[in-house]
This record gives sequence, C-alpha cells and structure tokens, in this order.
Amino acid sequence: MSDPVKCPRCGGTRFEEHEAGPDSWEDDITYTAYICVGCRLYHSGWTGKWYVGISSWTEEETAEEYVGPA
Repeated sequence: MSDPVKCPRCGGTRFEEHEAGPDSWEDDITYTAYICVGCRLYHSGWTGKWYVGISSWTEEETAEEYVGPA
C-alpha cells in the first residue's frame, strides 16, 4: 500500500506515522498507519482504507470506515 498524500475528509497533507501490525502469526511483518494531523482520520497501511474515530490498528476490525461525504 502506498502512503497517503491527501486526507479525503479535510484535505490535509500532514500525517503522524505509527508502526502497526503485526500481519502474520509469526509477528515478523509490520506496516505503517497514518493519522491526519488536521482531522485525526486514520489510514490503514495494511488495508489502504480510512477509518473514523480510531488511533490504533487493534481497533480496525470494529471501526467505521470513512467513505466520504454523504
């Protein structure tokens, strides 16, 4: 997955990087998640999806995916 360039919610271009993962049973592979500095939208480096209201990869499974303005 590629790094986000622009936040789809606020248009921000500054992100906090967070080591995320692991993505294997051996815990040997990690990936990077990104949180928009402007609006705190979370971008999963594993799935490439944006999520609302989370700050950790452990919350992704039950998180609300951001799909854009209604």
